[in-house]
Amino acid sequence: MIYSKFQKNINSILKLKKFLSPSFARNNLIYQLFELNSKFIIYLMTISVITGICELIFLNSLPNFISNVFNNNPIEKNYLIMMFTAVFAWSVLGILFRYQVELLMGNLARDLSKLIVINISNLKISNIEEIGRSKISALSTVNLEKVIYGICHPFIRITELLLTISVGVYVIFKNFGIDSIIYLGAAFLSIIILIASTRSKSYQYGLVNIHENKNIFYLINIYLNNIREILVQKNYNIYLNRISISNFNKFSANGKARFLSELPRKVVESIVYIAICFLAFFQLTSSTSFVQNLPSYSVILIIMQRLAPLIQQAYRILFDLFQNIPLIKEYQINNSYGLFISNKSTLKINKNLRQPYIDQNNLKKISLKNLTVGHGSKKPLLFLPELDFYIDKPIAIVGESGLGKSTLVETIIGLRQPKSGHCNYLDKDNKKINELRSISYIPQNCQFSGKSIFEMISFGNEYLKKSHFDKEIKSNIIEILKITCVWEEFVYCFEDLFKDIGEGAAALSGGQKQRLSIARALLQNKKVLIFDEATNGLDNNLEKQIISNILKIKSKITIFITHNLDITSEFDNVINVKDFRI
Repeated sequence: MIYSKFQKNINSILKLKKFLSPSFARNNLIYQLFELNSKFIIYLMTISVITGICELIFLNSLPNFISNVFNNNPIEKNYLIMMFTAVFAWSVLGILFRYQVELLMGNLARDLSKLIVINISNLKISNIEEIGRSKISALSTVNLEKVIYGICHPFIRITELLLTISVGVYVIFKNFGIDSIIYLGAAFLSIIILIASTRSKSYQYGLVNIHENKNIFYLINIYLNNIREILVQKNYNIYLNRISISNFNKFSANGKARFLSELPRKVVESIVYIAICFLAFFQLTSSTSFVQNLPSYSVILIIMQRLAPLIQQAYRILFDLFQNIPLIKEYQINNSYGLFISNKSTLKINKNLRQPYIDQNNLKKISLKNLTVGHGSKKPLLFLPELDFYIDKPIAIVGESGLGKSTLVETIIGLRQPKSGHCNYLDKDNKKINELRSISYIPQNCQFSGKSIFEMISFGNEYLKKSHFDKEIKSNIIEILKITCVWEEFVYCFEDLFKDIGEGAAALSGGQKQRLSIARALLQNKKVLIFDEATNGLDNNLEKQIISNILKIKSKITIFITHNLDITSEFDNVINVKDFRI
């Protein structure tokens, strides 16, 4: 039975090691986070060590100091200055350490947010679909907070706590010698037993927390997306039960974890009280006078009073670390370390990166050859033997829903990996352009940021914010708003752009939002314009008018995706995807 229990613990440790080894690899964002802030962390560790040394000097000298005061012996000035310097340095450095730790947490939260956005922004759309919106939301919000305060903060604090505990143990040992080892050993053995016995439970509670967080995000997203149906049909019970059960599971696991993490407090307090009783026992069994040892006893009591909460904190920190270990694996993203190295200078320096208004490029055409497109391992959707998209030759891609129009365009602009074949961007000398960022993609539904129309159309376009001081920019904005049938339709003067329209543009209709999303794209002045069902919320006449206006814009590769055959009369080039179905 003992062997079975021992083997079970060994297997548990091996599983934990197997889990941790890939989690702390370079492709884990938390590894990259610590590498990025390694100098700051080393600086904090140095402060912590110096603080510990100052405390050791002070506590080591304290028994003699108390003895001299108790016996009315003179105290040397240099001795007093040394003690005062040590305690002053310990106090100042301790406060500095705590402040700098919280500052580091802010830096870590900022940098981890950057790493998440950079990595998600450099994945293919198929990879993002595999990860799922719910997991990405959780990684960027609630899980991020748990990483900062459940992994990073404890990791930094545990060093300070262990140094302080070590100083206290050394001073006790120095004053009481080998006799103190028995009691100190019993105290730490009890803590180790508690850690060993609760380790696996804390890890399991962490897994429950991660699973339910993702589940809650997923359910809330579905609930909000279907809110109109819920309001009409009053069928909220199907969401109510699932969301409430997930929250119950999550907070029950957290509650049990808190219970286990608080459990050692009574043990630690008991050890302190036993230690106090030990002083009286020591007085009875020792040949040394109790009064002679009183200074040492006083220091020991001070140390024990300080060590008790520190041991509890150290235990809780270790417990929290075990509970949050499953989070580490969540931040494992393949091939992310290369991306981290290439962006390291940008990550270290918080630059205000601005996109230029005019993105000059020698793009001549987009050339497709033997291109097969589709989703992952599923059967391919389309095969295009040869097709070219030229500057100033707009093209419409038509076909019924589900035939692969959007999949084709996502492959053309690099959001999806082609299953086979080539899609190349060529310059005026027919040389391949390895990476083209001069693309504006306008989807069917665009999410807006900002509480005014100007904030919406200038999002990500710092150049436009100079419009109050530059007549040419202001004139260009008005011209684009005319092209998209916004000007004198629901914007009548330039000041109307700055009126409050509510969160998510609540004051605007769906058609108005679509026109503003097109205006925003045109104001970016990119070389390639992709309209993915971007006008399907407009009435037929308005849709034709806007398309006609857009097609007059020169020096662009313009691609319209639509299932509305009525608007294809505006285009000289029309592709029907059903002709390329596999």
